[in-house]
Amino acid sequence: MAKKLTRESILAAQLKTKEVDVAAWGGSVTISELPVGKRNELMAGMMDDDGKIKVSPDIELRLFIAGMFDPSFTPDDASELQQVSGAVVSTIAQEIMALNGLTPDAQDKARGEF
Repeated sequence: MAKKLTRESILAAQLKTKEVDVAAWGGSVTISELPVGKRNELMAGMMDDDGKIKVSPDIELRLFIAGMFDPSFTPDDASELQQVSGAVVSTIAQEIMALNGLTPDAQDKARGEF
């Protein structure tokens, strides 16, 4: 049986990170799991007034900003980031989604693990 977790061990748990090669930009970046607060903020921005998920044209950029660890970005950088490659931002956003269990495949796998 696995070790019993304590409140302290849960609060001290580190978020997973992953280095992603970005050949188009000639290097790599580090992405991170989203802490609950960032994930909730991101999800709230995807809902309309009726609480239904809406498709947002800037969702990949918002995921990119939220999940980038090194280098890090803030929502204040969104305007400048509008000038970088959309294809690269999309690829990194997909990596962030996978790391955070936000893809349909990851969600199906997680359901089977609990």
